[in-house]
Amino acid sequence: GEDVFLSLKEVLQKYGLKFNNLAGIATDGAPSMVGKNEGLVALIRKHFDFSDTPLMQYHCIIHQVHLCAKKVNFEGVMKVVVKTVNFIKSKGLNHRDFQTFLEQMESEYGDVLYYSEVRWLSRGKMLDRVFQLKDEIKVFMSLKGKDILEFSDPDWLCDFGFLVDITKHLNNLNLQLQGKNNFIHDLFGKIRAFEMKLKLFKSQLKDQNFAHFPALKTCDPVSTERYVLTITDLETHFDSRFSDFKNNEFDMKVFYSPFNVCAEDVNETIQ
Repeated sequence: GEDVFLSLKEVLQKYGLKFNNLAGIATDGAPSMVGKNEGLVALIRKHFDFSDTPLMQYHCIIHQVHLCAKKVNFEGVMKVVVKTVNFIKSKGLNHRDFQTFLEQMESEYGDVLYYSEVRWLSRGKMLDRVFQLKDEIKVFMSLKGKDILEFSDPDWLCDFGFLVDITKHLNNLNLQLQGKNNFIHDLFGKIRAFEMKLKLFKSQLKDQNFAHFPALKTCDPVSTERYVLTITDLETHFDSRFSDFKNNEFDMKVFYSPFNVCAEDVNETIQ
């Protein structure tokens, strides 16, 4: 934390900028950033006076979405899928045989995709591709003497389908949050909209409506209770993770829609 602080201080001094003019800071949740005593934010507060304009602290919004997404934990699905993809792609012969097999089957896709834990958007793409090729993969693995029993298990396939769909929704949110020239209220608005979507998803799944879960729909699930509970858990994590943004929601509104707030509720310095 101290190393980052000193480096940041050096850069600001180089360009003649003052720490006291800093209005807000976004970090990840690493101890070096948010540690109570020696984290970057703590050191900034310790060495500079922000009594006139309190320093706003946020956890990186995209990183928060990533952490929420990791709570959608279908380890039984991920373990089988990753193991299968690794078997196909880790050995050149298996990989070439699989590509040839897909050509012979006149498959829409010519290969599966790798999954990287670091590049978490790859999870959605990999899951979707394997799901689309699940029938071909099932036959190919059988020919290799590596039967995947889960690919014949209706309940497991339902979990797989749900994971494909919910991961795709989370990936879409992540992509919406990327790019330049986005104000905080725009980004937080997308988070709010996604929270509303989660409520809709939950309501629809309770009624066996799969309008937003096409992969799950193909599996014709008998019960959706497990998936409703997963979305409820995801709602809770979103509410908790983005509490720092919600605490400053009024200040955001003052910025993007000043004529829709009561002047008496605004800080006297900007009334």
